[in-house]
Amino acid sequence: MQKFLFSPKALPNISIVLFDQSGRIITPDEGNGFLGVFRHGTKIALHLSVKGEHTCFTLNPQGLQKVPKAKNELGGYTKNFTIDCSTGTGQIARWPANMVCLEVPGNTYNIGIANQNGRFFFVTEEYSPSPENLPEGMVVSFSLLRGVGTVAFKPGFDARLHWKAVPFNHHLGLRIMQTGDLLEWEKDDLVDLGGETTFRYEIKKCTNLSLPH
Repeated sequence: MQKFLFSPKALPNISIVLFDQSGRIITPDEGNGFLGVFRHGTKIALHLSVKGEHTCFTLNPQGLQKVPKAKNELGGYTKNFTIDCSTGTGQIARWPANMVCLEVPGNTYNIGIANQNGRFFFVTEEYSPSPENLPEGMVVSFSLLRGVGTVAFKPGFDARLHWKAVPFNHHLGLRIMQTGDLLEWEKDDLVDLGGETTFRYEIKKCTNLSLPH
C-alpha cells in the first residue's frame, strides 16, 4: 500500500533537492510532482539529506537485495539520472534503478522519478501494509515508480495492472490510482497469464469507478 507525496518538502527532517547538470534547481509541481519533458542527455541529480536515525539504500535490480547507499561529500546522498531520448520518447532507468530507498523509525520511503511517456514526475512513496481480503475489483496497491498495480480478483489470485492500462486522472494530470479505488473491466480485457509470472491474471483495460466524472 502506497501513499504518494509529490512535494520534496513533505517529509519532516528530510531535505530533497533536484538539480540539472547546469546546477539549476528543478522544482516539482506540488500537485502531481511533474518535473517536465527533457532533452536527450539531460542529467538530473537528486540530493537527499536526513536528520536523525535512518538507513539509505538502493535495490539490486537482479535480486532486489538492499545495497547501502554511500554518503556524498556533504554527508547526504545523491541519486543521478540521465534522460535517454534515443528511441524517440524520453526514458530513464527502470525500477528499481529510478529510486533511492529510505528507512526511518516507523516509516519506509521510496524516493525517485516516475516516467509516463516521456513526462517525468518526482514522487515519494510511503509504504504501509496492504489491506487483506478486499472485494473483487478493488485496488490493493499501486506504485508510480514501478508502474505496476495489484487488483483484488479471485480469492488467492490478484490481478496485475500496468500503468499504461490505468485510467488517466484528469484532476492530477497522470495515470494513477489509490489503494481502495474500485475498478471494472470487460471480460475480454482480463488475460489469464497461465502461471508465467507471479500473477495469474492481468487487466489490459479498465474503468476507475472511484474517479470523479
